[in-house]
Amino acid sequence: MKKYFVLSLLALACSQSFAADTTTPANNEQTQGNWQPAVNMGGISPQAPATSTPPSAPTSASNASTTNQNAQAANQNTQSGNTNPPDTTTSSSDSLPPPSPIYQAAQQQVSPLSPDEIRTLRGQSEQNKRAMSSPTQTIVPRISAQTVDLSPGSSLPLVRAAVNYTSNVSFTDATGAPWPLAAPALSANANDFAVYSIPNGPIITLKANRAYATGSVTVYLKGLSVPIVLTVSSGDTDSRKNVWTVDSRLDLRIPRRGPQAAPMAEPESKIGLYDDVLQAFLDGTPPQGAQRLKVSGGVPETTVWQMGDDLYIRSRADLMEEFDQTLSSADGMHLWKMPVTPYATFSVMGHAVPLNITLE
Repeated sequence: MKKYFVLSLLALACSQSFAADTTTPANNEQTQGNWQPAVNMGGISPQAPATSTPPSAPTSASNASTTNQNAQAANQNTQSGNTNPPDTTTSSSDSLPPPSPIYQAAQQQVSPLSPDEIRTLRGQSEQNKRAMSSPTQTIVPRISAQTVDLSPGSSLPLVRAAVNYTSNVSFTDATGAPWPLAAPALSANANDFAVYSIPNGPIITLKANRAYATGSVTVYLKGLSVPIVLTVSSGDTDSRKNVWTVDSRLDLRIPRRGPQAAPMAEPESKIGLYDDVLQAFLDGTPPQGAQRLKVSGGVPETTVWQMGDDLYIRSRADLMEEFDQTLSSADGMHLWKMPVTPYATFSVMGHAVPLNITLE
């Protein structure tokens, strides 16, 4: 009887071992980890299953499952129109963290404006500087000459000055020779008009320190018994014009023979001191109706005009012909008025040089 009972126990143990081999890996691992003898009867202990390497069949099944999942995702993407392969990598964020409040506050302190706003402000600043630097009046410098009238009741010579511009006044006698100063000039309004001069020189320089100012300057010349009083102005407050003419150089001619006059100078009766026509030709701006003539010869810096029956010759050389009237400037330029003639002789460097004039 015991023989048959032992055989039945062996058969039961073999069936349990076969069932354990056919289970899944998870169940197999659980069975191996928690294995206990099932039966302990008759003093015979069943042997535990031998430890062995897990079969590769479950791994293959897992890979197949993953492949099936990827295939299903690809089919879904194809059906939805998305041909990109599925992203099987793990997503990660590489973006920088947002700036801290302290950093934002420091940025506002260092650079509160954007680059475009800075460029706009710089352009507006340049425009403001340009507007502040632009003068309110257009200054026109001019060189002119006039004869001083020393008789009582006559008007005073006017010198037009401007801020940032100098006005130079030279003094000559009736023959054109320079007339030196006897003492420094005196400004009645020294705060608005500064006066500079060279001792024993024939020139004074005026400098305006304020616009729209007026004043007077007194000049003392050697050998002249009366002073020369000048009216100085740096702008006309009553004028609405935006143009102001400045006397950059003003040649004042004194109707007397000065201490440096040449001994053989022309008689005073032939000097047209107050002739505006002669002064216009001498300044190089002839009046309307004058016609310039062509000349030839070796006389430099000579210009001839014809107006009516008279010739007006402007030259730095000395004329050796008879003339009706003459006038000279401080820079050594001379003007002669004489009857119409096709020839005139000049003294150039001590030699007589003819001048041929083409009449029309």
